Amino acid sequence: MSFWMFYEGFFVPFMKDGKIEFEALVFSILIFGAFLLLWSIRLTITIEDKGINIHYFPFNRESHSWDEIENVEIAEYPYANKGVRWSEDLGIVYSLQGHKGVHIRFKNGEKCYVSSLNPNILLNEIEKKMAQLKG
Repeated sequence: MSFWMFYEGFFVPFMKDGKIEFEALVFSILIFGAFLLLWSIRLTITIEDKGINIHYFPFNRESHSWDEIENVEIAEYPYANKGVRWSEDLGIVYSLQGHKGVHIRFKNGEKCYVSSLNPNILLNEIEKKMAQLKG
């Protein structure tokens, strides 16, 4: 199979009367792009010596130092919504999987919620790092 045969075979669904239908091709590329975007979404929480990094790829990234954090606890997010949202009770919500996560309150009054399949492990790691830095 040569490249030209693949090239011609690729455009067959987008051809009518020997001409490429531009709208069908653009629509298919947009659908494929949306699929790739949804497939690439990742929520990564990194606990470092400097602080905690929350990266909701490809949309948002934020970092907080340990001295900014006032309180950390396990909380429940009762909605099925996924993505980055605002909640009056939880603050900025980063939700990807599960209905439980870690609720972080900052000393400046801001709040943040991060969903997790293992919120207990995440909470323990954050508390362990905060305890190391205090004493």
